[in-house]
Amino acid sequence: MMYQNNGIEAPHDHDVLSGRGHGINEHTGNKRFRVLVQELKGECLSSPKPEKPRFARTIVNSILNLDPPGRFLKKGNPKLDQDSKLWYEIGDQGAMKKTMQALREKN
Repeated sequence: MMYQNNGIEAPHDHDVLSGRGHGINEHTGNKRFRVLVQELKGECLSSPKPEKPRFARTIVNSILNLDPPGRFLKKGNPKLDQDSKLWYEIGDQGAMKKTMQALREKN
């Protein structure tokens, strides 16, 4: 998977944004992400631990396979400038970590 290294000024509706707050929660891509998580959460929670990453992979791939492809983004780039107003891709490992956490959360 090829990730964009330069900053993104405006996320699109398929992107999943990392962070907190009303704006993040109300972003269309985050709403879609939460629906996908809710659809698989029950089955994931009742599965043996070694199978749990499969559910996260399914969700991440669903986002990445949208047209245009969804991206998992975080504002600021710790390697360059954390105070940046630009968004940066968190990569596959970050997307999986975010998704696994969402599958574990109660709400």
